[in-house]
Order: sequence, then structure tokens, then C-alpha cells
Amino acid sequence: MVLLTIYFTGRLYARYLCIEEHFVFVLLLEEFGPGLLNMATGNLVAWDVDASGVPSSGTAIDKARFAVRYAILAPSSHNTQPWRFIINGDELLVCADRTRSLANIDPFDRELIISCGAALLNLRVALAYFGVPVEITTFPQSSDPDIVARIVFPASGPMLKDLAALFGAITQRATNRGPYAEIYSAIKLTLPKIRTIFCEYCAI
Repeated sequence: MVLLTIYFTGRLYARYLCIEEHFVFVLLLEEFGPGLLNMATGNLVAWDVDASGVPSSGTAIDKARFAVRYAILAPSSHNTQPWRFIINGDELLVCADRTRSLANIDPFDRELIISCGAALLNLRVALAYFGVPVEITTFPQSSDPDIVARIVFPASGPMLKDLAALFGAITQRATNRGPYAEIYSAIKLTLPKIRTIFCEYCAI
């Protein structure tokens, strides 16, 4: 199991895990306090994105193209950002960019794939916030493992309010490299609670 730990400003704490190649997102409502870095300052232009710019009268693909601006703000292993987003007709592909792999420390590209999963999650959150129904197939082509997910846009579908509620955290997140011991003593989650969170929030 590989673990990449990310903090969000305020009450949101997220952990991305990859277990047997399946992505799991866990949302834990815990207070970790203020003081995290405001990522939208300085010369980090990608972080200067405003939800009001979404093409509200555009097609689902138009909105998906805008949502990618939030997907690329996802955390990634060693900040490699190893993803590509390809619009193919009426579908959006999330692909692994193997040119950004780290052969010495990630020889099997597990962290690379986890990073792509984090970007996919950001994309799901943004699309849920913009009210765009989606159908997602992970690793849709065994002949092309670089395609991490295929996203199509049905005319209607469930509104995922639990994901939409996370939207504000995307531009506020920051990595915290504090010691794990303090994290675990603060959370105090039992195994049954963890299982419940897994079932409620994440399976792709």
C-alpha cells in the first residue's frame, strides 16, 4: 500500500491511497487549524482560477475543459504532475504522462498512478460542483494502461453533493510534512469508522 498524505485548509483532511490499483478517497472532518499557505499568490498562475468563469451556457465538454483547470491543481508525488487530459470527441481522457516518471524512486509508477488518481478526484469534485453528470471508467483499455480514466457525459445523472462540497478545498490545500504520530493521535478513528468512510466516499 502506498500513501500520499495531503492537508486542506480548515476542517478538511484527505488521504489518497492506492490499494490493488483502486483509488480510495477518505474525507475526515477534523480541525487542523489555520495558517496553511495560500497557494493562489505569487507567480503560481494556475492557482488563480475563478469558478465564475465556467461557461454556464456551454456544453458538458466546455465545462469539462474548464474543470481541468481544477484537476491540475491536484497534489502529485514530488510535484511531478504526471498527467495529461485529452478531449476526444464527446469524452475526456485522463492519461498518465510516463515522461514524468521517477525511475529511481518509483520504478513501478505506483506513485505516478496515485497522482493521476488525485487529479481525477479533483476533476470529479469540480464537475460535481458545476452540476455536470459524469460516467467514469477507470483503466478502460487493457491495451493502453496510460489511459487512467475515460469520462463521458450523459444527459442526466445523480448530483454528487458530497463531492461538490469539497470544491472550495481544491484551491486552499497545502502539503503538511509534520510527523505522522501527531496526525494519528489526533484522528483516533476506529477500523469500523474507516470502513464506513471508504464505503461512503470513494470507491471508483
